[in-house]
Amino acid sequence: NTIQYIPFATTGNATDFGDRTESKQKSGACADGTKACFAGGETADSDTIDYVTILTTGNATNFGNLTAARNGLGGCTTSTTRGLFSGGGSVTTTIDYITIATTGNATDFGDHAAAHGTCTVSDFTRALIHIHEGTSDYYNEDIEYVTIDTTGNSTDFGDIIEGKSGTGAVSNLTRAVIAGGKFQGGASNVRTTMDYVTIQTLGNGTDFGDLTTARSHLVGCSSTTKGVFGGGYNGSNFNTIDYITIATTGNATDFGDLTAATRSPAGASDIL
Repeated sequence: NTIQYIPFATTGNATDFGDRTESKQKSGACADGTKACFAGGETADSDTIDYVTILTTGNATNFGNLTAARNGLGGCTTSTTRGLFSGGGSVTTTIDYITIATTGNATDFGDHAAAHGTCTVSDFTRALIHIHEGTSDYYNEDIEYVTIDTTGNSTDFGDIIEGKSGTGAVSNLTRAVIAGGKFQGGASNVRTTMDYVTIQTLGNGTDFGDLTTARSHLVGCSSTTKGVFGGGYNGSNFNTIDYITIATTGNATDFGDLTAATRSPAGASDIL
């Protein structure tokens, strides 16, 4: 149930923030610059949404509930007011949304194409969803998108270079970077690769560079310039934090370490 934090301006190790209301992995997260919301997760699938005030350390408070209990969902902030949670588990294509400033239950937004884990990023106008379903081993190259101001189902955007599951993603207001992940098979098939796309231009991913360590089930969160990837799995859990400058391609650089090795965390930022 641990929540950790880092300052974007300076590299270094993470610091304890407080605790969630439940002990879960594979949650989704979003934030509006003031409040961060965490939704769903497992060991047993959860519909719980809880929140913290980002600049004040402390334990999370109940926010409301998803439309269905699930894990492996993606989360992003789709405007300064609305947060999105997409997919999750092996049973739902549901996209939910919340109004972050006001507590309450999630509302149905629409559906995406495949029913499994996702990672989600946005530029506040358009949200991109990397779908992890593809075969029984859950790997896929598909990227879909939704337009934030109008609810509805997702539309095909393009493909990342190689079909993977367990990716993490970061974005600024122009570019999204999708990193890491696992190709078909076991832990030996985890990747260091990062792809990028221009969010407002449909098309396939282009090579960005490589993470410092190959891993899947990592989390991403962003400032306007810096993307940070934390945790992950490669046969064992990682405490690694990497960072990139989103506007320029290149390999990731070591940022510091999480307080504990962590698989499938969720991340959000106070920087819009």
